[in-house]
Amino acid sequence: MNLCEALLGDYIYTQKGDKYILAEDGWFEKSNMHEKIEFIIRQVDKIYMLFDKSGEILVPGCVYTDSLGIKDVLVRYSRDIFGQKRLEFQIESLSGNDINRGKLIKDNLPQFGCRTTSSDPYFYRKIGYLFYWFSLIKPFHIDLRKVDITKIKNGMKFYFNEFITYVLLWYVVNNYKENNKKYVIKIHEDKLLFRHFLYDLHYRDLSRSSLEFFLKKFIVCNDN
Repeated sequence: MNLCEALLGDYIYTQKGDKYILAEDGWFEKSNMHEKIEFIIRQVDKIYMLFDKSGEILVPGCVYTDSLGIKDVLVRYSRDIFGQKRLEFQIESLSGNDINRGKLIKDNLPQFGCRTTSSDPYFYRKIGYLFYWFSLIKPFHIDLRKVDITKIKNGMKFYFNEFITYVLLWYVVNNYKENNKKYVIKIHEDKLLFRHFLYDLHYRDLSRSSLEFFLKKFIVCNDN
């Protein structure tokens, strides 16, 4: 498992390649959700250290991550991004007289979400939806036992969850590869833009679409 797979994939249900795996009852086989959450939490400090090479922003180990909050983020993200794909896979795997499977689909309609009309949303949409749910649910907090709050810059105190979210997704963007394409996000290199971005994530009711279109402008794609 790597961080791109853990955050960008379907958190709830198991996929093998581009296909889902079905259990004996015809419903999706569930993934090891606890393992994914534990993996993400373990990576947060490591990635923060990579991002803050100067070591001047926050001390290592000061991040407290709410595991239930992470779960909520990934459940909602997966429903939004993979809802259409889940539905299409279930319909395509139906046999002609499979009444029980039809009822199973009907009883689980909320799991399909269908926020997007594509079974394979493009990269900017996936990242935008992650920013949206991380900023709404706010699973990252400062562990006050490990840091002197008076020495932390106001921006870090006020937008702490959004800052850690950016660090996490900065790593995902910069390490994601798709069809010989590599991506880079550089919002943090413009300090004023970065501060406004974190402020808007924290205080404003941004939509998924607005984040998607904003990121399409500031995530650079390089073909190999």
